[in-house]
Amino acid sequence: MINNLFLCHRQNYKLSHAEKAVLPSECFTLQTCQRTLLLATLPPQFCQNAEWQVYRGAQAYEWLLETICGLKSKLIGEHEIVRQFKDAYNHYLLSDHRNKMISIVLQKLFLDAKSLRTDYLVGLGQRTYGSIVRKMLQPHIQQSSPHSTILISGSGQMAEEITQYLCKYYPITLSARNEKKVESLAQQHRAGLLNWQRFKNYSQFPFIINTISSEATDLFCQKSFEAWRQRHPKGMLVDLSSPSLIKKAGLEDQRIRNLEDVYQAGALRERQKIQKIIAAKKAILTILEKRVEWFHQKEDKQRLYGNAITSQSPQIQLI
Repeated sequence: MINNLFLCHRQNYKLSHAEKAVLPSECFTLQTCQRTLLLATLPPQFCQNAEWQVYRGAQAYEWLLETICGLKSKLIGEHEIVRQFKDAYNHYLLSDHRNKMISIVLQKLFLDAKSLRTDYLVGLGQRTYGSIVRKMLQPHIQQSSPHSTILISGSGQMAEEITQYLCKYYPITLSARNEKKVESLAQQHRAGLLNWQRFKNYSQFPFIINTISSEATDLFCQKSFEAWRQRHPKGMLVDLSSPSLIKKAGLEDQRIRNLEDVYQAGALRERQKIQKIIAAKKAILTILEKRVEWFHQKEDKQRLYGNAITSQSPQIQLI
């Protein structure tokens, strides 16, 4: 069973329309700002490209465990990756072509990851994107006005995580292309709304957090940026997009922070956290051995008794 699992991974990459069109119908797909990850029983042809990493069987499951536990993230131990996996899994359950084995693998992955995080990684990911961005903004907000409203552009997972954190400390205004999603997000966190594409109105906000990539929009230009900079000499622009929207526009200023700055601020060098990571990786090997044995036993029973034991096992939606 587990030997039929292939994992394909590519760092800092999003699938093209042509690649999406030839994906196997059973394929589980996870795309984030840091990676694209595919699970299938046969790797797509385009994954033969040298830039793709391909793992099989137990090695694939080990890689999945380290990833969902945040051990392969630039912000080590971050929790957002768990939600990204859950959202991708819930979307996968809606597919009529989902693969039963892949669904079972993912269910077991969530159980094993929860055990690992509880036993070895508590406190490791406390420095979330929201907390790091707040630390960057705080001195500038204190110099400007403690009641300054922060504009967050975008409605994706990163924008949602940052909004959820910052709304406890500052007034928030949201702006995004997906009107339905951003309205729901604003209602949930009591945030204001700014109509999408009214970029000239962005300059009224001294503090802006952008999560929209340069592939999605031309949100900032030199003219609008100059208007913002002159109006807010103590303001700050945090660009968390990938690819960078700010770099594409050719904008440079000491009051601009980007995704790399966030990663550096969240670098985990403390001895205690390193010890936790080492312990977690050792535990992963133990869990992996037991989980692989479980899959082999399940496969043996299926051979003996046919599909009756494993047919249509319940697909549990994660929240």
